[in-house]
Amino acid sequence: MIHGWVLVAGYGSIGRRHFRNLQALGCSDVRLLRGRARAGSFESPDNAKVYTDLSQALADKPVAVIVANPTSLHVSVAVAALQAGAHVVLEKPVAADLQAAAALVDAARTSRGHCSMAYCFRYHPLYRKVHDVVTSGRIGRAFHAHTWQGSFLPSWHPWEDYHESYAARSDMGGGVIRTLDHDLDVLRWTLGQPESVLASGGALSGIGISAEDTADMIFRFPQRVQACAHLSFARQDYCRGMWVVGEEGSVNLDWNARSVTVFKGKEPDETLQLPADFDLNTIYIEMLRDALAGFAASPPRAAIELTEGLASLEMALGALQSSREGRAVTLKGA
Repeated sequence: MIHGWVLVAGYGSIGRRHFRNLQALGCSDVRLLRGRARAGSFESPDNAKVYTDLSQALADKPVAVIVANPTSLHVSVAVAALQAGAHVVLEKPVAADLQAAAALVDAARTSRGHCSMAYCFRYHPLYRKVHDVVTSGRIGRAFHAHTWQGSFLPSWHPWEDYHESYAARSDMGGGVIRTLDHDLDVLRWTLGQPESVLASGGALSGIGISAEDTADMIFRFPQRVQACAHLSFARQDYCRGMWVVGEEGSVNLDWNARSVTVFKGKEPDETLQLPADFDLNTIYIEMLRDALAGFAASPPRAAIELTEGLASLEMALGALQSSREGRAVTLKGA
């Protein structure tokens, strides 16, 4: 465990989760940075030291900063934290655009602090199993994958007007493609860097947001590999899942059944079943534990490098461009 205090920047749903999980991990001094409270916002925890000014918080020298504010504010807080010598755990996506992200890359290159991405689904037992099966070659050469996530934005945070949330607003880096980029990260983590994307999406439903609420994307990878991703803010029954097809078998993640099944040929070969008492919060705890352990290592390291987040951001921005222009977009890779 790192020595020193930790600052959580932002106290919305994910900021509150990180605050509580840091305490559960044994961090005795966790402080908050938050702006003016909005209607429906959470009350600060009892006895927590709360800053309203970033420079003042950084002057007190936190050892790490958890950046959990709206996407459009990620870079300004993360850059300042790195320049002050703190480590950073950065919520996804990295930034609203690649130009803003470039400033963060420069800061990370010259700082003694490290920046680790908060891709918590890499710590989920089911997604980790899919990754391990595919990358080990157990189903032969993978050539096709499909990942999807559908949820209902109006029910995410019942305590606030979802129209004003960062997820609903393109000007704050929102929209379903950037906000739900866990699925893009999992694809890249499992299959490697895609070469191009063809996408279609928009504000298709009646939930009344200006950013895209639905998107379908086809990513092409080297060696004749293709993957589809479907993301939605407008599906009232929550669903998600993933499957990957290889030349010798396949692997299927069934979110509702809480299982992953590996097929060799057409016969089931293994099933991983989550225990009945599995708590989703454990993936957030494990992500933080790994990030803090990396910061405390000698030499310090990032558990999930910033370049991983940059590559997922490029996938998302390429999909947005493709949807806008009605053509496939080449991806360079981070």
